[in-house]
Amino acid sequence: MLENSANATNIFLDDEKGEILAYFDAVAESKHFDAHDGTRIHFSQIVNQKNKKLLVILPGRTEPAAKYAEMAYDLRYEGYDIVIVDHRGQGFSDRILENKKIGHVENFIDYVLDLEEAGRLISRIKKYEKKVMLAHSMGSIVGLLHAQRNPKFWDGLILGSPMLEIKTRSFPSWVVSNLFKVMKRVGMADGFVPGGTEDEQEPFENNSVTHCPHRFRLARYIEEREPCLFVADPSPNWVLEGFKGSQQALEGRHVLKMPILMFQAGKDEYVHEEAQNEFASTMVNCKKVRFRNAYHEIFQEKDSIRDKAIKEIIRFLK
Repeated sequence: MLENSANATNIFLDDEKGEILAYFDAVAESKHFDAHDGTRIHFSQIVNQKNKKLLVILPGRTEPAAKYAEMAYDLRYEGYDIVIVDHRGQGFSDRILENKKIGHVENFIDYVLDLEEAGRLISRIKKYEKKVMLAHSMGSIVGLLHAQRNPKFWDGLILGSPMLEIKTRSFPSWVVSNLFKVMKRVGMADGFVPGGTEDEQEPFENNSVTHCPHRFRLARYIEEREPCLFVADPSPNWVLEGFKGSQQALEGRHVLKMPILMFQAGKDEYVHEEAQNEFASTMVNCKKVRFRNAYHEIFQEKDSIRDKAIKEIIRFLK
């Protein structure tokens, strides 16, 4: 919550059922549509008849719409209707596999086609003067590919820790890619990645996504009150499709002419910053803001980091 003192922060984050989620539950409408292949896609929308601008939020892998309740709260006076899309396979959207805890997609382009259909539905709500995307990690790749296919749809892009190159930790990406391609050929690409489990998330002390214990706990509470929202490790096919989508987003960047604001985390253990640097340095319309000590989830970080990001976002939205 941007306009916070330390005490205000504790009011809503120490009581996870407090101000932020109460606001979101009260104002966010749940909507669904059927995707091109029949998959049921959910999105949350916050609409005010006075607003003439639109902000579409695209979460990262595993993240449900409610995780962006605080973002919606912080931006509630900026004159934007807000739509938060639950990507297929997560949130309240249909799961792809029988095991609903596996993060899976058949083709990365399905995410993009879902967003195109959402865009058509959103455009029927009202004729917006301005449309801006705010996306995190995987959501940034979905959004970039959508913008490349529909360059006149967006007036601005805000990208948080964009997944332009996935970190594969112990092994080079080409090794992981070749292994998962073999697994796909033998019909093993829709289970968990090797070492993946259905286990609940690690405790805060071992996490590498945020330095903020309150926001970390709030995210866990959202999953606890709606257990169906929990998504665990990905499938090999998701990783392969993630590689493909990331490469396409990076290679197709030059068609994007709208203003772009990119946030980069200096201690990101999930995506490489080199590809982000390549993207930003070759795009005159892209402003990169680096937070040297931030973990991957900048929008869920501690106040000293997140407040600066929110102020940058508000300036960008003007």
